[in-house]
Amino acid sequence: MIGPSTQILGNAQILASTLGAKCVVGENTVVRNSYLFDGVVVGANCVIEHSIIGAGVHIGDGTRIPRGCLVADGINLGVKAHLKPFERVSRRIEDGESEEGDEEDKEEDGEDAEGSGSGEETEGSDDESEEDSEYEEAAQNQPSLSAVLGKGSNGFVWPRRSANEEDEARDEVETFNNLRLMRIGDDYSDLELSDPGSITSSEDEDSSDDDDSLLHAHPSSSSTSLGATAVAAALSAGEHAAESEFKNEVRLSLERAFTEEHSLDNASVELKTLRMASNVPLRRVREAVVSGIVERIEIVDGVVPQRAEIKRWIDRWGELINKIGGIDGVDTVAILQAHCARSERMPLFGQILAALYQNDIVEEDDIRGWHKLPESKGEGLKPGPVLENMQKSWIVGARMIHQFDEQESTDEDEDGEDSEEASDDDGAEDEESEEED
Repeated sequence: MIGPSTQILGNAQILASTLGAKCVVGENTVVRNSYLFDGVVVGANCVIEHSIIGAGVHIGDGTRIPRGCLVADGINLGVKAHLKPFERVSRRIEDGESEEGDEEDKEEDGEDAEGSGSGEETEGSDDESEEDSEYEEAAQNQPSLSAVLGKGSNGFVWPRRSANEEDEARDEVETFNNLRLMRIGDDYSDLELSDPGSITSSEDEDSSDDDDSLLHAHPSSSSTSLGATAVAAALSAGEHAAESEFKNEVRLSLERAFTEEHSLDNASVELKTLRMASNVPLRRVREAVVSGIVERIEIVDGVVPQRAEIKRWIDRWGELINKIGGIDGVDTVAILQAHCARSERMPLFGQILAALYQNDIVEEDDIRGWHKLPESKGEGLKPGPVLENMQKSWIVGARMIHQFDEQESTDEDEDGEDSEEASDDDGAEDEESEEED
């Protein structure tokens, strides 16, 4: 997902990621499996993987942010910053901010003490003291920790804990290994996730296996077939829902591109990203682009104004059809025909096809190739308006091919006349030279 007014510069790749509004991704940068909030600016030649980047973060050229990193709002990372996996970066607390925070904390602690009695310590004060000690420890080690942030950074790197640093006073559930299960980008391949005596122990597994064997000892054929049917129906419904969601996302992406005047490169990158995220065939994207452009063309009175309206849209957006990942002119014409046959813009088919040809989006061979397809004549369709429109558009294509043939014959005749005139001129010159002799 790419938010509005976001810019994706040349050769940048956005893979299975979400970008907020008004972000900028520099040239040759790769963003993979990550979430970037609004207003993030990423320089050129950067790599961001399996990480979360807060709003308003500025990332310098050549920066590497590996898996599991969390970068808080408003952070500036310098040029060629190289974070380590699972790094946590927040804004550095200035002296003034720290003192204000301490005074507010003291006032709140005083109010809590008055309410609960002088002899009791509140749970909040314990948590704050732990946070203060953790911050003080991190602040002492900042010269070495912050070296990865690049020059001019305002970031504060929090130290990473390890399994060997477990606090005995900490909750048994809040262990290092358990907290790892909430980390982004961690595959947990080195963790043993079952403990002796827990519900995942071998005894419970044996008992569950026994229960399963009793439960499924004599399955009936009817229940088996019913289960298979239910699974097939669920899979079909899931595929239908995924395709519907993809079509809706592509429609919204094209609407943003048309309304906000995105560049062709940015619009194509967003469509490629949606295709990879949804894992759909390229033809589905081409269908969406062709239909999106055609439906934007207004139907106006008069041949000349209508032709100008079609030219305006094809000149501006037609090339997007060939920028989404592959060029297939025959498929483009087939998609245009199938869409117009089901649309009120059927009368515009010939003019749109001519505009695509004039802009070199489809070529003469593409139109001829499409015209030879059985599908172009409507084969396999039931009698009705769609079949009639398919046949009408096929006739329009036949007329265009006839014009191509006439143009070729005219060119051949002109070439023949030119060659005859040239031979006549040569003969006259020979006669003149003989008379002079």
